[in-house]
Amino acid sequence: MPAHQHLVIDLASTTLSPDERALLRDYHPKGICLFRRNLASIAQARDLTAELRQLCGDDLLISTDQEGGSVVRALFVPYSPGNMALGAVGDTGVTRATASITARGLKQLGINVNLAPVADVNNNPHNPVIGDRSFGSDPAAVARHVAAFVSGLQTEGIAATLKHFPGHGDTAVDSHHGLPEVDRSEAELEALELLAFRAGIDAGAACVMTFHGMLPQLDLQYPATLSHAVMTGLLRERLGFAGVIFSDALEMAAIAKTYSAASATVLALNAGVDLPNSNAHNRENSDGIRYHIQTFNALIQAEKDGQVDPAQLARSAERISQLARRFPARPAADVDPRDNNYLADNNYLADNNYLAEVSRQAVTTVTTGADLPRLTPERPVLLVAADNRVGGSASDVIDTPAKELVRKLEHHHFTVRPLFYQPAALSPAASSGANSPADVANIDIADISEYQLLFVSASRHRLSAAEGQLARQLAKHTYSAAHVALWNPYSCSEVGLAAVLSFGFGEAALEQIIAVLTGTPAAGRLPIRLH
Repeated sequence: MPAHQHLVIDLASTTLSPDERALLRDYHPKGICLFRRNLASIAQARDLTAELRQLCGDDLLISTDQEGGSVVRALFVPYSPGNMALGAVGDTGVTRATASITARGLKQLGINVNLAPVADVNNNPHNPVIGDRSFGSDPAAVARHVAAFVSGLQTEGIAATLKHFPGHGDTAVDSHHGLPEVDRSEAELEALELLAFRAGIDAGAACVMTFHGMLPQLDLQYPATLSHAVMTGLLRERLGFAGVIFSDALEMAAIAKTYSAASATVLALNAGVDLPNSNAHNRENSDGIRYHIQTFNALIQAEKDGQVDPAQLARSAERISQLARRFPARPAADVDPRDNNYLADNNYLADNNYLAEVSRQAVTTVTTGADLPRLTPERPVLLVAADNRVGGSASDVIDTPAKELVRKLEHHHFTVRPLFYQPAALSPAASSGANSPADVANIDIADISEYQLLFVSASRHRLSAAEGQLARQLAKHTYSAAHVALWNPYSCSEVGLAAVLSFGFGEAALEQIIAVLTGTPAAGRLPIRLH
């Protein structure tokens, strides 16, 4: 298998363009990664993956990020709450069943590799990109859930991928935007980050994805993805991993700010990565086809020039072929490919109902010296949240889910006064001391004394100090006050009010939030340390 076929590439849309067909016929890559822009329905996805196999061969690895929660690419098959929600449920049997449901959905589409589970231990409350994607902050608990998720996926015929090796949890830098660092010795990694990866490997995980970050005590020159000491020395030799290593996207700033696509791909291959990942269409103002062709041709030339280790390529080729044989990229034969979904299949409804119950069981409360106030329809609700679109990095960008919570409350006969502030305007004005946060947010505190306050945080990133200050200021002037954390649970630390946490914002989670606010006990248990 020539070097250029080891590249994983992305596609522009739900159907192949003539140029993409030509690209695939000419270069025959062994990996394709699908994103939400490529997936519109079961019938469309099945047609697309069938054509990809026709062009590239049956040994093609078709992957996607169907982690659950905030990182989901296919919305039309049952998809799970995020890892931290599963950590809050705390039952590895539930985690295994949830992964099996995820796998059944992906099999319908002709996908054979799930770039999940996230095996990172999120022990840094300021982590801007992992957060709810992790099962929690306790390494032993994360390890148990990782092993269960791997088992659930692979029992149903989907290859599992442990990421981001050797650990992206204890960072305050998002590798999509900068170069993080984990300054630990190998012994320190063994005591924390590597526990979950070892558990996943022991459970038979087929794949691992890399971390774009520096580990200076292991390699002073290269980030982990490009480091022979990390990919081969640590992962292959010390941990004994014999499966396929995917890189994270090489277009992420942690790599692309320093290395060209061609040089990064060559370094990754020589480090021990089997399938470097090129997501050209995620780049701003990028001609994806041209970008991929340039990378393919650069790899062809690098191999001719002897820059790629042929023995390493041969070992990688065998691992890739074994993985494709073990997990063939073919959808289940018993589903009508003309059907946009499989609602007629009782398993679909049962799977959706199961996942909805998991979301309900995950909802958790956090109190800070005062009990969670009970919401009553007899008083109006003041719902305050940032007016922004949320997501980015690994997540698709959506309108704030706080607006859907408003609609849910109104459906339950609450009178809701929604107030959405601009966080960009709030922080500088509040920090300057010139105006109070409520003034900047255009909230008249003299007019809210009869309201029940719900301060809603609904972003991957933690709230700013000024947003927390706003919440506390409003709480002093309202009848009652509670915090609803729909996404990043660590925002509880900024707000300091009794809180309901859902680790996600699917319909079942929003309904359960309202149930808990009106008196139903929360079943979830906090799987992290907030401070």
